[in-house]
Amino acid sequence: MPCQESCQKDKVLNLASKGRAMVLQEALRKSEGCIFCCNKNKDTLLILASKHGHQNVVQILLDHFGCDYIEFFNKTGKRALHEAAQNNHPEIAEFLISKGASVDALKQGDWTPLMLAAEKQNLEIVELLVKYGADVTLTNKDGWNAFHIAARSGKVEVLEYLYSLDSELIETVSKNGRTPLHSAALNNCPEATSWLLQRGMSPNVADSSGLTPLMDGARMGHEKVCEILLSHGADVLQLDNLRRTTLHHVTQAGQLTMIHWCLNKAELALSKCGQSKDRVQRKDTKRADKKSSLRKPRSADETGTNNIKGNDKHYVNWKSEQGSTALHYAAKECRHQEIKLLLQAGADKNIADNFGRLPVAMTTHPDVQFLLQ
Repeated sequence: MPCQESCQKDKVLNLASKGRAMVLQEALRKSEGCIFCCNKNKDTLLILASKHGHQNVVQILLDHFGCDYIEFFNKTGKRALHEAAQNNHPEIAEFLISKGASVDALKQGDWTPLMLAAEKQNLEIVELLVKYGADVTLTNKDGWNAFHIAARSGKVEVLEYLYSLDSELIETVSKNGRTPLHSAALNNCPEATSWLLQRGMSPNVADSSGLTPLMDGARMGHEKVCEILLSHGADVLQLDNLRRTTLHHVTQAGQLTMIHWCLNKAELALSKCGQSKDRVQRKDTKRADKKSSLRKPRSADETGTNNIKGNDKHYVNWKSEQGSTALHYAAKECRHQEIKLLLQAGADKNIADNFGRLPVAMTTHPDVQFLLQ
């Protein structure tokens, strides 16, 4: 049923958003069709009032339209409670729940009000929703629960509260094997990273692609997070499922500072390994509760590289599953400064990948080709 003309759709939507309760109340008397008024996003009057924190308007709307109005939702499935939770309006959230709002209602992507509150670091709302029965173990379509989401937002207080309710939340993984520690590292949350590590999370845990929190933090340029991970035992020599090092990832991402960082940390790690070690270790730690195993990289004969025992040049020339070195990645992305740095660090421009391609063949850019001639 369309909004009737006398409803003056734009006017009432604006009144609800601005919190002009008395004027809105008068407008509601003129047409019952106002219940169907919504903007382009299909936000109802109640959703708008809840979003902007106008409790008096929320009460007027529910008194006028009845409590069934609570469960009207917009294009993305958001209800009034989702907006109150996301925008930190605890009084409105509690009022909506008291009027029958579903505390675990799902919006698009299977996000609950609790997840939205955790994302916005709204501890008061999180506590309120839990008080009224919100399920902290529910996951969205990607397998993230409120604890994962709080980790990526970085507020330790929310993590601590959820952990106090269920300590096993720290062990949960998403559908692609990502942990709360991956979330904290990727989103540059040093305090959350430290907090998770202090509670026993493995710094070398890998997702389904073999990516570690260190790889995530490094490719995003989060040096402080990477230092924290390293101080808790993160392995800069670890490989992902395609046998790529952290250096491959930071080079592909164009993180010049982190290339410096990786080369320096790898040199230190290799020196600790001793001159007798001629391999980069891959620790298979997809879950912290599984036994670690070491996987030898291919030999010099298999890779066609110089196998320099215990030397950082072996790291800079490490070949992925497809035979690509970090220099191949830099060339493909036309990263001039990264290429210069890798060459200075001992990268060999004459190493071919498994398809016989030298780094210079990865680009058509004349300046890059000149550097690699």
